[in-house]
Amino acid sequence: MGNEEGLTFWGGSRLLGADGAVLAEAPLYEEALVVGVLETDDLRMQRYNLPLVGDERLELVRREVDRIIADRAGLPPPAELGTDDGLPARELDAELS
Repeated sequence: MGNEEGLTFWGGSRLLGADGAVLAEAPLYEEALVVGVLETDDLRMQRYNLPLVGDERLELVRREVDRIIADRAGLPPPAELGTDDGLPARELDAELS
């Protein structure tokens, strides 16, 4: 809550649970420290229930994040390495396209 460099922050931050329920909420227009607890087991179960996340291939996600970081930093693309699934990098690139 407050003003900074011409921007106004009015509070009201929320902590949401894995199912989207509000677990904790800060008041509007007053300073507050709000604390809540997220159950990691609930988060994990909700994550597995999402089809886009439950079937993710972490090696593909990591390569794409590394590529984006290098691109934004103006660095050359990271060296291409094989992955845990045995596919060479060229085949992984074809899967990403």
